[in-house]
Amino acid sequence: MDSDDEEYPLQSPVDIDGDAEMEDMDEDVDAEGEPEDDDEDADGEPDDDENDNDNDADNENDNEETTAPSPRPQTSHLIQGPDPRAKTCNTYEITPYMAAPHATSVNVMAATPCMRWLFTGGSDGYVRKFDFFGSMNGKLPLTVAQRHPFVDTVTRAGVLVSYWENDMSGVPSAPSNQPFSPVYSLAVHSQAIWALTGLQSGHINLQTVRHEEGRTIHLLQRHTAPVSVLRLAQDETSVLSGGWDKNIYDWDLNTGNLLRTFEGCTGQVSTIAFRPEGGVPIPVGNSPPTKTPLTRTDSGKKSDGPGSPDSLFDDVDDDDDAEGEAEDVDALEKELEAQLQDFDASPKADEPDSPTTPVSQSTFLASSYDGNITLHDRRSPTPITKLGLARGVPPWCMTATWSIDGNSIFVGRRNQSVEEYSLHSSPSQPIRTIRLPANSGAVSAVYPMPNARHLVCASNDNIRLYDLKAEAVKEKDRGGAPPFWIVPGHHGGVVSGIMVDPTCRFLLTTGGNRGWEGTSTDVLMCSEIEYRD
Repeated sequence: MDSDDEEYPLQSPVDIDGDAEMEDMDEDVDAEGEPEDDDEDADGEPDDDENDNDNDADNENDNEETTAPSPRPQTSHLIQGPDPRAKTCNTYEITPYMAAPHATSVNVMAATPCMRWLFTGGSDGYVRKFDFFGSMNGKLPLTVAQRHPFVDTVTRAGVLVSYWENDMSGVPSAPSNQPFSPVYSLAVHSQAIWALTGLQSGHINLQTVRHEEGRTIHLLQRHTAPVSVLRLAQDETSVLSGGWDKNIYDWDLNTGNLLRTFEGCTGQVSTIAFRPEGGVPIPVGNSPPTKTPLTRTDSGKKSDGPGSPDSLFDDVDDDDDAEGEAEDVDALEKELEAQLQDFDASPKADEPDSPTTPVSQSTFLASSYDGNITLHDRRSPTPITKLGLARGVPPWCMTATWSIDGNSIFVGRRNQSVEEYSLHSSPSQPIRTIRLPANSGAVSAVYPMPNARHLVCASNDNIRLYDLKAEAVKEKDRGGAPPFWIVPGHHGGVVSGIMVDPTCRFLLTTGGNRGWEGTSTDVLMCSEIEYRD
């Protein structure tokens, strides 16, 4: 952004308030405010023949039965995808412009895919709704006192539209002197029709957002401790919830029923993240991914692998049949090996970009505050595998995320480091450890960038944009310039969340401890992302 005069579009791609219908009605009005008449001839007089045809068509239409309008398309088809340059650029330049001080720990944030509305949840028990485009367009400037903690480019304040309490009145065991609960988790519908908020009692509020904001219409009850994570499925018909009671639940939002309980978490759940599509198969247990070979049975014949059924008949001893079977199996084995060599799990370059990043509907990771990471399939209550903890690493994890291709996992640790696990090999140990400068503090949030080369890491002292390729070179050379750039804004506090909008134009960060330990800057910040080759 070169100047403050440049404005972002105020109308979002998704028609929230029905403005698109009014625009369609005004399409026939020309620039001078007069209705356009397509039936006029060159002299400006109506064409009688065309009027007759129009009258006949009107009479035919009167006899036809009217039908209900077709439903609106899904939001995912209307959201613009990332800029192609965001996937191919060598680096990013991130400059903060907007800050929204909260005076309380900002534990969680959520936004509609079109970025029309931005929501935050704080420890004071309120959900706040911001006008994102109005905030970035500078409708409300920061005061001199508010600008003091930030860099010079931060001059715009968040435009607060409304707010409401995280109501606990519907909880049977809620104390009378505590009418609402701190907001530790939040999930919002793609068109801001409803929202889910986690309560300190372990319940989950389903609240209206479009009309009668904050009215609780249903209460999901199963957790026995604060709900720390809420993750909506891409079809928005179900949600995964994780809490301080070390449990993860899968809820059906159409009925409010509990679908499944997931095992394996050994601590308070800190992260739940769906895996991006197109990744390699996940190794089961802690063993590396291997092909299942065609093995030989005790009788010397080849079978399809361990545990294949033997022949139903004991009198199969014809040598000719056995040789023919062996030849067929050899041919099948060669064909399978050729297919595995040609198989490429990564997305093809000529495939069209989807409006939003497609994620798996079944595979997700879950991190615990005690440092354990588990990979789950929503169709099974038991975890697929667990990530091992390296020797000497403190058992702590506040954040974990997938790489862009879904083949690696980045885990923030307490000892100023980020560990990278690869699914191409055994996940029992990390393949690389990214070391932050000494005294940086615990890494509380990480986020991958679309070019699959940079990783945003938030520690207590600063937010850094790490170049993973430069980090690999630096590990070999042990010298040169540091492989990161400082993202100005947060300094001296715990960062509770990092988010990049679907178009990769804005980076949003929040300062908060999410109910755990540490101090924070208690602010929501938004930065503009520019691409550099």
